[in-house]
Amino acid sequence: MRNSKLPFILVLLLFIAGIITFIVLLFPSEKEQVIDAAEEFYKLEQQGEASSSWDFLHPDLQKRFSKDQYIIGRSALFKDHLQSESFTYTLGAPNKIDSWQMTHDTTPIPVYEVEARIGLDSAYGKMELVQYLYVTELDDEWKILWDYNF
Repeated sequence: MRNSKLPFILVLLLFIAGIITFIVLLFPSEKEQVIDAAEEFYKLEQQGEASSSWDFLHPDLQKRFSKDQYIIGRSALFKDHLQSESFTYTLGAPNKIDSWQMTHDTTPIPVYEVEARIGLDSAYGKMELVQYLYVTELDDEWKILWDYNF
């Protein structure tokens, strides 16, 4: 009688493990969501879609320049000033910061810091730029900020 229950218990355990695996895969972790947002931002930037990447910026960052200024400025940075047609990027692991401020006079918020390394071939040789992104959740969307504490 004991042996007849063993297959049922094994099937039940496998079924439960399958459900747990499905749930984990269905709902990415917060850190995975942060990386996904940063990846999407830089993919749009690579494609020259600054008008779409601007939508990933936090409203506090969007206040610093209009959408038109952002589109012109980002394009000018890579194409005009550095004379580079494209770039590559790698993202570091997100680090949680419980209380961070974009400027000295903004309200502290929880963010993830992500280091982005941007590689490009420019008129001035090979370059690697490092940019720190601060990613926070706002109204169920992940938004990007930059540090202006200087």
